[in-house]
Amino acid sequence: MLGKYERKQKTVNPYEGNRVNRGVAVLGNRVFFGTLDAALVALNARTGAVLWETQVADTMLGHSITAAPLAVKDMVITGVAGGEYGIRGFIGAYDAPPENACGASTRHPALVNSAALPGRAKAGSRAAEPRGSPAATMPS
Repeated sequence: MLGKYERKQKTVNPYEGNRVNRGVAVLGNRVFFGTLDAALVALNARTGAVLWETQVADTMLGHSITAAPLAVKDMVITGVAGGEYGIRGFIGAYDAPPENACGASTRHPALVNSAALPGRAKAGSRAAEPRGSPAATMPS
C-alpha cells in the first residue's frame, strides 16, 4: 500500500444506508473516487494530495456515489445512487484535469417528480413504486 486517504464528509446524507465505496478509477497519475456526500474527488496518485473536488449532486435529497467511477481518455464518468429514495439518477462526465462538468444525462427519467422520501422503501408500499433511476446500468 502506497498510502491512505481519509475524507471527512462535508454533509451527512440523512438517507445514507449504503456506507460503501466500490472502488476508484486511475488515470495517469490521478486517482478518482466518489463519496457518500455525492462529491467526485481527484487525488495525486504519488503524493495523495487533493487535486480537485466537485459536488456532483445534492446529498440532502438522497444522492450519493457508491460505485467506482470510470476513467476514459481525459474524462471521468460517474453516476449517483439513491433511486430508492426518490431521486432522479443520472450519469455525469467530467474533465479529468479540471473539475468542469461536460454534461450529464438521465437514462431513466423519473416517473414522478418528487423529493426524496424519508426512510426506506418497503415492498408493496407507495415508496416502492417505480421512480427515479434504480440503476444507471439497467437496460432502457
